[in-house]
Amino acid sequence: MGKYRKMTPQDTVKLLYQSEFGGGHMISDKESARQYLLRELADLQKTEKPPTTEQLGDGAARINLASLPAGLSADTLFSIFFESVPLFRKREDMFEKKLALPLSLIEDGTAPFTLYEYNAYLERYFRAGGGAVHHSLAYSSAYRPSYRVVHKTFSDAIDVFSRIDSLLAGGMRGFAVSVDGRCGSGKSTLASRLAAVYGCGVVHADDYYLPFSERHGQLGNLDAERMRRELSPDGGKIISRAYDPHTGAFVRETEIATEPFFVVEGSYSTFADHNISFALRIFVTTDKDEQKRRISARCPDKASDYSRIWIPAEEEYFKKYSVETNADIVVAT
Repeated sequence: MGKYRKMTPQDTVKLLYQSEFGGGHMISDKESARQYLLRELADLQKTEKPPTTEQLGDGAARINLASLPAGLSADTLFSIFFESVPLFRKREDMFEKKLALPLSLIEDGTAPFTLYEYNAYLERYFRAGGGAVHHSLAYSSAYRPSYRVVHKTFSDAIDVFSRIDSLLAGGMRGFAVSVDGRCGSGKSTLASRLAAVYGCGVVHADDYYLPFSERHGQLGNLDAERMRRELSPDGGKIISRAYDPHTGAFVRETEIATEPFFVVEGSYSTFADHNISFALRIFVTTDKDEQKRRISARCPDKASDYSRIWIPAEEEYFKKYSVETNADIVVAT
């Protein structure tokens, strides 16, 4: 609120609503919503203000249309917006709890409105039925807001989408993108977001572990020879087989499309000896406390093994091959 001193109770409720429900209320018809975005973009002038992304909390972020990164296409932006809609929690009870959040800001004088003004607006808001609201006239006049609300897992990687759009606009097709990085940082999530927007194929490095009996210090215990054989596109497609070292068997076979490009995601995927030439190298990271929290939530029974074995091994790999330094884009989640 400190940055937006013209913010009113109405704008505050709008922000809290967006953080819980996203922007799905703007999509009654997909094509109409896309055309509306195109018209809005055509009427805007690019500026350095506001920042490209602003976090709203609970996985929501605003992407400001007036300061989009170079290369990002309107179609990609709309796909990001559209694919974000089902990712929001959309719970009315949680939204009503969030309405109490501004009270501490009002109490310490940070909010640009009084408790009386906030309560009066809430009374009018619920009397009118609640739901999504527009920005106030004061806020709209001062800041001319023009944005789309997307999920944080998209906004964190907005530079990745703009870089891929630039490669595609330059005529590149069938290229490979690596998504490497720290465990628990969101590599698989980013790969799935790329697949949702572009329809690209995704290869998981975890499917290429060697049998336990054949692990003799290979990078990440990955079967680089099998990766070389399977990840060489044949007629625009790859047949990727997932191996389970615990059962010693292949558990599934997946046809991976290489158009418009394909993604190889997973720790050690960038520098495994598979002879794949990556057009774009992405490194995904998060801070140690968040990494520990995510791993403990995802697999509490293996958290100790991660701390003692797998995380130190990864960090050694990152250091030895300068993985983060050599990345084209670093995504912090």
